[in-house]
Amino acid sequence: MARTRSVRAGFEQRFLRRMRLLGFESAASIAVGFSGGYDSLALALALRAVSAPLDLELILVHVDHGLRSESAADARRCVHLADVIGIPIEVATASSGPRHQRERLGVEEAARRERYLALARIAESNQSPVIALGHQIEDQAETVLLHLVRGSGLRGLSGMRERETRAIPWWTDSGADPPRFEVIRPLLHESRQAIVDYVDSHELTPIHDPTNDDRVFDRNWIRHEILPRFEERWPAAQKTIGRSAFVLDQDVDYLDQQTEAAIETVISSDRTLRTDMLRALHPAISSRVIRYWLELIGVDEIGQDVIERVEAFASSDNEARVIEIGRGISITGAGGALIPVEQLRANAIDEMPMDSGRETAGWHVEIVDSTTNVHGIAHAPPGAPLRVRTLRPGDCWYGTQQHVTDDLRAYGIHPLLRENLLAMVANGGVLLIPAIYPTIRSRVDEVGAKKVGVRWTRVRESGKTGESSES
Repeated sequence: MARTRSVRAGFEQRFLRRMRLLGFESAASIAVGFSGGYDSLALALALRAVSAPLDLELILVHVDHGLRSESAADARRCVHLADVIGIPIEVATASSGPRHQRERLGVEEAARRERYLALARIAESNQSPVIALGHQIEDQAETVLLHLVRGSGLRGLSGMRERETRAIPWWTDSGADPPRFEVIRPLLHESRQAIVDYVDSHELTPIHDPTNDDRVFDRNWIRHEILPRFEERWPAAQKTIGRSAFVLDQDVDYLDQQTEAAIETVISSDRTLRTDMLRALHPAISSRVIRYWLELIGVDEIGQDVIERVEAFASSDNEARVIEIGRGISITGAGGALIPVEQLRANAIDEMPMDSGRETAGWHVEIVDSTTNVHGIAHAPPGAPLRVRTLRPGDCWYGTQQHVTDDLRAYGIHPLLRENLLAMVANGGVLLIPAIYPTIRSRVDEVGAKKVGVRWTRVRESGKTGESSES
C-alpha cells in the first residue's frame, strides 16, 4: 500500500511540475484524447489529480472509428472509466474506411486525422483552446525512428513537440482559416513502465486495442521488433532518442523563424514557388520552404527524396517539363515559378473575352525585338476583343502561318501542358502564352522568321496602365 501511494504521489508531482513548465499556472479548459488505454488513462488520472491546484476544466474525447467489431463496446467502457475517474466524456463516431479509400491515405493516417478532427470539433464546442494527448517516451522513440527511415529531415528527427500550436485540420486548403489549438503532450518524458505502474496503482483495467499488436503497421513493427532489440544492446535507448529529439527541437525552432521569413517572399499568394528566390536561399532553409509548399499544395508523404527532386527541378530549365511528386500531384515550371499542374488545369478556361474597349479589362500588347524596338502593337478591332482561351489545333502565332504546337513540341513542352495552356488570342492568331513566355517567343511578319518577344500591359482605367511584364 505504501509503495502504491509512493508511485502515485511521485508520478503526480512530476506531472504537476511538467504542466507548470508548459505554462499552466492558472485556469484552463482542456479536451483530452481518450482511448481508454494505459497512456490516455494515465493522462486523464493525472490531469484530474492536478485540476484543483491548476484550476483545470476537463472534457474527455473518445473517437469510435468503427473499424473493429469491438469498437462500440470499447466506447461504452470508456464512458464507464470516465464516470469512475469523474471527468465528463463525449464520444465521436467516425469511419476512416471510406475516407482512406477516397483520399488514398493509409488506414493509420486516415484514422489519425479523424481523431484530430473529432478532438478539434469537441474542443471548439466546449470552448477548450487546449488539446492534451497521452504520448509518452516510447511513442517519441517510435516517431523519431519512423521519420529517420522516411528521410523526414530535422523536423521529423525532433519528434513530437511537448507543446505546439496547430491548425486543425492542417491537411486541407478549404480557403477558410481552420481553428488553432494548443496541443500538449505532458507525458512525453514518462516511460511506459512508469505509466503502467501509475494506472495499476488506481486498480483500474485499461482497454487493450488488439490493432496495437498488429505488426503489419510500421509503428507497431518498430515497437515490437526494433525497440526491444535496441534496448538489449542499449538499455537507455528510448531515453537517449527522446533526449536527442528535444535538443533538435530547439534547433528546429530557430530554423522555423528563418523559414517563415523566407516563405513570405518565395511562395506567392497563388501558391506558386518562385525558383529564382528559392535558389538564393541557404539549402537548410530552401528545403524547409519546399516542404511547406508541398504541404500547401496537398502532398501527404514528404520524404527527403521528394524535396530533393523538387530542388533539382527548380534548379533546372523546367519550363517544358512535368514531374509527379505525390499521389496524383504533378508540378511544372511556369514563368519563373513552380506551379501544380492541377492549378494550371483549373485555370484553363475555355474562353474569356477581354474587350479592350472596357476601362477595366483591356490589354495593351507590344511585339518587340531584343533592342526593345516596337515592331507591332496588338489592338482588338471593333467587335473582335482579345480573348484568353486554351490552345486549339491549328492555332498559329499572330500574323504568321507558323503553328503554335510545332514550336511547343520543338521546345519539348509536355503534352499535358500543351492541352492546358492559356493563350492570349486576337483575330490574327496567338499573341502570347503567359505561362511559358520565357521559353516560347512569338514570330511576326515585320521581322520575318526572327524570334522576338512580347510585352503586355493590363489597362485598368482609360489611358492608364496597371501591372506589366515582358518576355
